Amino acid sequence: MSRLRIKSLIAFALTFAGMSSLGAAAAVAVEIEQHPSAPASCAVLEKFGGKVEIMDSTRTHLVDSVMRAGVPCGGWVSVGKGWAEFRHRDGFRVSLSDQTFVQFLESNVDGKESGDHVVIYKGQVYAKAGSGTGEFRAVTSSARARLTRGAFMLLSDSNSEALGDETQLVTLDNVARLENRFEPSKQIEVSSGEASSINFKLLRVVPTAPKVVALSDLRPRLSSFHLEEREQGKFLQIAQKRHDRKLASVSGGSSVGLKSRAPASVTSSSGSKSVGTGAHAKQGFMAGSVIGEEETMLKTHLERKLAAGEVIGEEILHPDTYHGREQKAGVVVDEAIDNRKKKFTKAEDKEKKKLIEELSQIKEY
Repeated sequence: MSRLRIKSLIAFALTFAGMSSLGAAAAVAVEIEQHPSAPASCAVLEKFGGKVEIMDSTRTHLVDSVMRAGVPCGGWVSVGKGWAEFRHRDGFRVSLSDQTFVQFLESNVDGKESGDHVVIYKGQVYAKAGSGTGEFRAVTSSARARLTRGAFMLLSDSNSEALGDETQLVTLDNVARLENRFEPSKQIEVSSGEASSINFKLLRVVPTAPKVVALSDLRPRLSSFHLEEREQGKFLQIAQKRHDRKLASVSGGSSVGLKSRAPASVTSSSGSKSVGTGAHAKQGFMAGSVIGEEETMLKTHLERKLAAGEVIGEEILHPDTYHGREQKAGVVVDEAIDNRKKKFTKAEDKEKKKLIEELSQIKEY
């Protein structure tokens, strides 16, 4: 074999080997691209009925709605005419009623489990926490609800003109907290059988004072989550006990219940009715002075609820406490001078003096 023939065979072999290595590298690259790592699941679908859709974080891929289907972190869940129950990876139980749209968030972005778990865009969500699962946090367009142990319902409707971005928290068991998501420093504690709401349309930036839940409204909402009858009965009993307790306040370590009574009223010299004073004031709680240390503490508690815990609210209710001694304003009456003398009758002169006296008692804050 000639020397030229040998050189040609060697060059051909080297070229074929190089092409084979490039093809193998390309095959490896394609293999890695076809098998990406699966996203972590934040919740698992345990029970459902009706129309339930699960989407990924981009809302471009549908996950099969079957038993034990995983909801990826950042994924979305839409419930049409139906219901669904999920088990969160942190141990929380989350149920959705019909016409509900939520997103399951990654709550461990900072490594401290301090983020929100669920975003509620519309609909009703039932949540249950306990047995060391930590604090469950659900957020809406205007509020955030927190629950460490017990159960609650969170209702949100940002499309209704009547509600106007209203969020309502109903505590079913134990105590939950509701706050303005943009101003979390002011939280309202809502006990079992009570409800609180926040509505930006009403220009209210803090949640309302807790009120007793009506049993007629609670029953159908519990049924929409398809909870067990035993669990529903437990929540209805708790709400009934709270309904039977008309008014209570914790003072001095004991619970004090007061029956509502109409305050006494007297007729002033001008003929108008006003809240009773003196001996009449002692007949009702809201009329005049309060007797007893426990009733004084209850009155302070109710005033703080009315002012949402703000110092400026207490300043409005009790200006003398924050601004020193009672402020008085002087009143100067400038009479129009006429060329001719104007004579006043005794009745007009008496009414004039009375008016000046009343104006001089106006306080300047």
